[in-house]
Amino acid sequence: MATETNPLDACQLINVRKLSRLMGISERTCWRLSALAEAGQGNFPKPVRLSARSVRWRLADVRRYVETLAEAESDERSSNGLGSRAATLSARWRQARGRR
Repeated sequence: MATETNPLDACQLINVRKLSRLMGISERTCWRLSALAEAGQGNFPKPVRLSARSVRWRLADVRRYVETLAEAESDERSSNGLGSRAATLSARWRQARGRR
């Protein structure tokens, strides 16, 4: 999947509120998936801890994660003909990028 990349994505950090909006999941689910990622389970982007109470995620990591989901779902969809949550996430990602 070829997409345009913004050079600032590599260093841009987002908070849990923006992450949950981009992903279309609750903030609590973001925290759960992040805890699993820190424990080495799953491939959700690992958070960056700026201090004991300040946590952010790299926008580039989140973007890569969504694209990976979309590709995996696309492969699955082509094999069984079903719609996908990842395609929705990918579309939401593109829409959010267009609003900036």
